[in-house]
Order: sequence, then C-alpha cells, then structure tokens
Amino acid sequence: MLELAKTGMRRGFRAAIRLRPLRKAINHATIDMPWQIRRKLHSGFSFSLDGGVPGWKDDIWRVRFAGKTVIAPLRASDLAMDWTCAMALVGHDVKEKQTYAALLASEYRPDVFLDVGGNYGLHSLLMMTHGVKAVYFEPNSSCHGYFAAAAAVNGLTPRVEPVALGAEGGTITLSYPKTETWLGSINDAVVNALGRENMVSEVVPMRTLDSYVEDLPPGKMLLKIDAEGSELAILSSAGRLLAERRPIIAFESHIASGERQALRALLDRAGYDVMFQPWPQAALSVADFETTGEYNFVGVPR
Repeated sequence: MLELAKTGMRRGFRAAIRLRPLRKAINHATIDMPWQIRRKLHSGFSFSLDGGVPGWKDDIWRVRFAGKTVIAPLRASDLAMDWTCAMALVGHDVKEKQTYAALLASEYRPDVFLDVGGNYGLHSLLMMTHGVKAVYFEPNSSCHGYFAAAAAVNGLTPRVEPVALGAEGGTITLSYPKTETWLGSINDAVVNALGRENMVSEVVPMRTLDSYVEDLPPGKMLLKIDAEGSELAILSSAGRLLAERRPIIAFESHIASGERQALRALLDRAGYDVMFQPWPQAALSVADFETTGEYNFVGVPR
C-alpha cells in the first residue's frame, strides 16, 4: 500500500513539474524546506524529467542555501541532467553542505574554496554565491558545460582547472560510466570495481595540489576532496599547502579503500584532527576513524 502511494506521488509530481505554473508553485513551496526534506526530494524526484519534455522552454529552478538564493538552469537542450542537478544542489551530499553552511556562519568562514573532484560544479556554485573564490578541479570535460551555464545564470565567473590531482605530475587515464560521470576515477581499484560495461576512458593531465600553492588566492581556505579513491594520493602531495595554508578539509574516505590507516597517519603528521560531518563535532579517535562505516569527514587543524 505504501509503495503504491509513493508511486502515485512520483507520477503526480512528474506531471505537475511539466506545467510551468505548477512548477513555479512547487519551487516556491520547497525553496526553504529543512535538510531532511531536501534529501527526500532529491532521492525521490531527481530523475523525474528523464527523457525530456516535448515543447519545454528554457526555465530556472531556485534553491536557498545559507540565506542566499542560487539559480539552477533548466535548459530544453539538456533537461534531464539539468533537473537532476537542480535537485542535487541542496538535496545531495547534505552533510557536506551542512558543513559549508556552518563554516560560512562561523569565524572560520573561508575566503577560498578548492573543489577537488568538482564534477558538475554544484559545491563551487554554492560557495561562489556567498562570495567565496572557488577553484574547480575537474578533469572530465563533459561536466564543464553545465557548470559554465549554471555559473552564468547566477552572474558568476568560475576558475576552471581541467586536471586530475594526484601524487605527481604528468598524465593519467580517467574512467567513468557513460551515464554516471560523477563516478569518474583515476584509481585502478575503483575503476575495476565499477566494471567495464559502458565505460568511457580518456587521458587527462595530472598535477599535484602543491604545484598550485603560489597561484591560489589569499585567505582562509576550505579544501573539499571527492575523488573516488584518490584522496590519499592527493593529500600525499599537498604537504606544503597543508603546512602553509592550513585549510579545513572536507573529504570522503570509504573503508573499502583500505587507505584509512595511512590517511589518518598523514593527517596526524600534518597536525589535523578528524571528525564526522557535519562540522563541528568532537574529534574521532584513530580506532573510530579506521573502523567506521561512515565516509564523510572533516579534517581540522589543531
């Protein structure tokens, strides 16, 4: 019975958002929803416009993040992806976005945001709307078009670095499922786990974070890393950045990677405590960090 109700609700929602007056009313009603509701909207309705809508005219969707309005484009030319991104802006990676909101309201408010593994640029977009200078690192060129369109509709000019970050400079192969670009990785173990069906591979330039130290804006820094298994490699070549800029680090680490122990040791040597997201929380013990099934963390300078 519950599943039938959910199915009916999804069908009704799909029908409503195809009509501009109803879509505007739904947008107005949901713009200030609590985080839990935003997450449910994303999980339940982010693929509601797959296949497109005949006769669709370019439109926008508004979300509110930490008191600022952010505009998401809804273009007829790429409607399914645009709608998914609109739902994801504040409905996906919720713990990270709660962390960003808390930092923006704190004495640690960042001036600079390093978006490593930027994908479609949603995290950069949220921070730029608050006047934070974002540097967007994303080697997958198929993601850049959406970010450029979203930045333009918000009157923002992003800094795009179309490179992979890793332990050394050079080139490397990036692989990702054709329809799930957000799973792109340069880590062989992660790529093998994804399987080879419908995979796209391309050779991309690779640099280290430390190679950017002298070319980054001044001020307090937030470093976000979502690199599908390359977190340790990226941080292992960021010793100068960690020592000189002391960024707060929002990062993912899946226990299956087998790199928790090495990652924790690196952060400890750099003078960082690790805690769960959303920030702030109590620092985790080494044992808790190495064994937890959670994967969203914050590294905070001691």
